[in-house]
Amino acid sequence: MKLLAGATYAMTKQSHVLISDVNEGLHALLEKRTGISRLDEVEGDPGSDELRTIALEKGEDRLLTQAVLYAVAELESPLNGHPIRRARLYGASSPLVTRYQLPRQAVERGLDRAIELGLLKLSSDSPPQISFAIPILGESIRHACGSYWAEIDHPLEQLGNKLKSDPI
Repeated sequence: MKLLAGATYAMTKQSHVLISDVNEGLHALLEKRTGISRLDEVEGDPGSDELRTIALEKGEDRLLTQAVLYAVAELESPLNGHPIRRARLYGASSPLVTRYQLPRQAVERGLDRAIELGLLKLSSDSPPQISFAIPILGESIRHACGSYWAEIDHPLEQLGNKLKSDPI
């Protein structure tokens, strides 16, 4: 939060801080262009430390949890204030379905693990909406989505093929 506050302060052009200033500050922080060397030289992406909790997961659960996080970040920007519905993760616009042909049960398993780990949360609406528990983590993933997907692409493709022939 201190990093985001510093970046927002650096990007604010008037005496009142607007939501657009916070968004611009976050993008400047992620792109390392705040103009403040202590912010621009920080290693790693802000919020990405939280991804280390997934390291505790094993095998398929780890892969599915990562895939769900990346898909949620790709489908909807955590900053725009419009969380997605659960069904969108298994719909035609979901990379989990279009790229990897993951069955609904596998997607739900990854979503449940991400919620249990405190990375995603469900609203109390009916039907519930999915959002990042830490919005800066979601935007950080969204910013580097291509490299995150590249890390799991081959194993996730293999898992999708395996689950097609041997469902959960």
